[in-house]
Amino acid sequence: MINKYDFYRPRNMMAEAAALGMIAGAIAVPHGTKEDAEVMVRYCKFLDDHGDIYQSQNGESAAKVLLVYPRTASHAGRVGGIEMIEVAGRTMIADHVQFDFVPDDLLEKTDLNKYRAIVASDSEGLTQETLEPFHKAGGRLIALPRGDDLVASLRWKKLGAAIVVGLEPRTGGKPAAAPFRVALRQAMGIPLIQTSAPYTLEAHAYWQPGRLVVHLVNYNRSENSVGKSVVAREAPIDVEPVQIQLALPQGVKIGRVRFLGPDAPGEEKLAFQQRETTVKFQIPTFKVYGVCVVELEAQP
Repeated sequence: MINKYDFYRPRNMMAEAAALGMIAGAIAVPHGTKEDAEVMVRYCKFLDDHGDIYQSQNGESAAKVLLVYPRTASHAGRVGGIEMIEVAGRTMIADHVQFDFVPDDLLEKTDLNKYRAIVASDSEGLTQETLEPFHKAGGRLIALPRGDDLVASLRWKKLGAAIVVGLEPRTGGKPAAAPFRVALRQAMGIPLIQTSAPYTLEAHAYWQPGRLVVHLVNYNRSENSVGKSVVAREAPIDVEPVQIQLALPQGVKIGRVRFLGPDAPGEEKLAFQQRETTVKFQIPTFKVYGVCVVELEAQP
């Protein structure tokens, strides 16, 4: 997540906020040059023209994984678990895994039944009573403890967790995170999004009535670029066409797939291939922000 006062990546700032169902910071929108003003007007107009996409914070998250922030432990001064949460989060972002994020003290107020996997790094703040319905529905708890404390391991076992040990800080998205990747795949099954896109392209998917909307944000850029305008110095490197495969619920039939973006006029209808519970399509080249609208023809 970029700093909302980042004066050098205004398009990323606006795209990221839109993709996360948030509001872009107006204070960081440049307008001092003609090029800046034209680009910012175009982005603002795109958001305004497609306001239905952004209603109710973009819709219902399509994530099947819940990442739990260890707020109870961190408030007690035990902050080691935060490093493991960073490893898990960065790994899922690099692998395009959709996940939601919640602190443990709000877990009781969270509907856990829609998740296949819960990832946590500290057992403090978790209870058997909260997790029992989740386990009964077939959900899996993945524990990423910091260190190999025996007492902590026993607590995790009582909570019915699959324990992943040996992870090191600052290894998120790297080969060293392989044990977590394996445990997550076993718990999650087939991920919602499968793509060969680089980690610099992030996807955020939401269910809306009659459609699945996938927001794509490209963070790739030429560092230390020069230019008279801010957007020239932002210097995004275009996303090359890449295939995306989505996992669908049983009984869902796709009607059409549309691609929208603030840097391209109008919309583009994408060819797609559906096979039972998957659909494949190729996204076109775009600069910073694109939206795939997957419209459903039939629902279970």
